[in-house]
Amino acid sequence: MDWELIVAIVGVLVGIVAWLRPRAANGGATASATDGSAGPELPLQQLKVSASFGFLTYMNPPRLSDDQMLFVEAANVTPRACRVVAVGLLMNTSSKQLAWIDTESLPPLPCVLYETESVRIWKPLKFIGQALVDAGFTTPLKIRAFVRDSYETKHYSGWIDCDPVDWAKTK
Repeated sequence: MDWELIVAIVGVLVGIVAWLRPRAANGGATASATDGSAGPELPLQQLKVSASFGFLTYMNPPRLSDDQMLFVEAANVTPRACRVVAVGLLMNTSSKQLAWIDTESLPPLPCVLYETESVRIWKPLKFIGQALVDAGFTTPLKIRAFVRDSYETKHYSGWIDCDPVDWAKTK
């Protein structure tokens, strides 16, 4: 066999293997906890997760939903596709987590996100507040949303303030 052909084949194979391996957008760097505490180093993530508050909107007739919602949005910021399979909340005062079993989302879970695609998941604040109160959380705390991918990796939002008792009373 010709050496130039062997070198070309090896180069193509190395390129394919490098492309197939999971890649960190920053070469494997880490980021500190987002709440300013001296928490563990977190790897930079393939999914960018955010949590926000709002209402659903409807078209016919134009109106807002009755219940205020907590929205969790996850966007794929890398060229590699990622399957989102679960969503939940993590509390800063406990190792407990609140998993959202029956979620409403666009697109429906589980879903595959390609580069620049996102999924938006929502739950009424009343439901979250009541679930936290039922689990024994009755004082204000901080929570962060997480989205779990098919490799069991959790991707986290920043911390947000939560008063479970107040949320359980929201409309």
